[in-house]
Amino acid sequence: MLIESDALARARQYIETLRGSDSAAFGEEELLDRAFRLRLGEPAVSVQESADNLQKAAQVLLWRNWITASQEEGVRQNLRFLLDPQHLWQPAERSGGPAAGLPDFASGDWQEKIHTLQSYARAVPPSLFIVLIGNMVTEEALPNYKTVLDKIEATANLSGADSSPWARWSCGWTAEEDRHGSVLRDYISYSGVADMRAVDRSIFSLLANGFDPRIGYDPYKLFLYTSFQERATRVSHRNTGRRAAEAGDPVLESICTAIAGDESRHEAFYKNMMALVFDSDPHGALLAFERLMRSQIVMPAELMQDGEPDLYAHFSLVAQQEGVYTTEDYVSIVEHLIGFWRVGERSAVGAAARAQEYVCSLPARYRRSLVPRAQRVLARLDKRPYAWLRGRLV
Repeated sequence: MLIESDALARARQYIETLRGSDSAAFGEEELLDRAFRLRLGEPAVSVQESADNLQKAAQVLLWRNWITASQEEGVRQNLRFLLDPQHLWQPAERSGGPAAGLPDFASGDWQEKIHTLQSYARAVPPSLFIVLIGNMVTEEALPNYKTVLDKIEATANLSGADSSPWARWSCGWTAEEDRHGSVLRDYISYSGVADMRAVDRSIFSLLANGFDPRIGYDPYKLFLYTSFQERATRVSHRNTGRRAAEAGDPVLESICTAIAGDESRHEAFYKNMMALVFDSDPHGALLAFERLMRSQIVMPAELMQDGEPDLYAHFSLVAQQEGVYTTEDYVSIVEHLIGFWRVGERSAVGAAARAQEYVCSLPARYRRSLVPRAQRVLARLDKRPYAWLRGRLV
């Protein structure tokens, strides 16, 4: 990332002035919010006001992108969380690894393997199959997620095949993640349980509807968001594997456990990168963390559809009912990240100190209100038909 020294000096001075005044009309996050809304064409304001807002927000983003770009050596060191392709399991590998239980049509026992897999799959509760399909649909929308990573200036892969550490991570991460949707799709297809045409429509709709994690062009929020989501995905796949084992399906257990292992490595990368941001700019990191939590973490599958209303809302409740991903898991992730980044130990004043206090109070507040509320909603959960399971009520 190339930044003119004069431009960086102006941005630094502006940030210092903004942080030194607790009476400023707008803080860093307010400026970014207003600028992002202006880019989306709202609200209606004068041309001069729009220009001023965008210019001020550009100073904030330039500073945050510079801080992020300065962590290139940290990125290089953390590339260790990408495995050598020779040591990675692959969805089509049938002689070992998590996909060993899936059929190899070049082998004479492929019919037997399909029969065995389908007998295992029939023992899996339909509700867990809904969670599994929803997880697979989420994984298959990978192009949307890479787009988010590459649009941030500090982490952008300008040519599409850059040699920078950021680009190496972006491409390597995408390659590793792509295996997840592939192996889950194979399992679900061979199980014979799902209507794959309906599943494909949901994948198409999720990709076509796009994905807005509500981070704008802010690299700080990018790392905050990905740290949360990688851990959430790890929890979801791990618990799906655990439930599959309880139902007597070792094939699905093996697949989900392997995916969770990948997500754990990816989580470590993003958490480590955000830790470097906290060390370099604790004030800005605290503000970004507070704003992301106030707007709530948007789940990647929020916009998926299946021709029936409220698919995502119902799917997430079924996941909670199955113990795959619960509100308590959400709270525990927030709690873990607060501890990992030592949020409560950071020296902070003014708006950053208020952000610190807010973020550190969240786990207790969530357990008093959010968790009981989710349990009340879950108690009223009704069955609905799923096109994924040929109209079966779940």
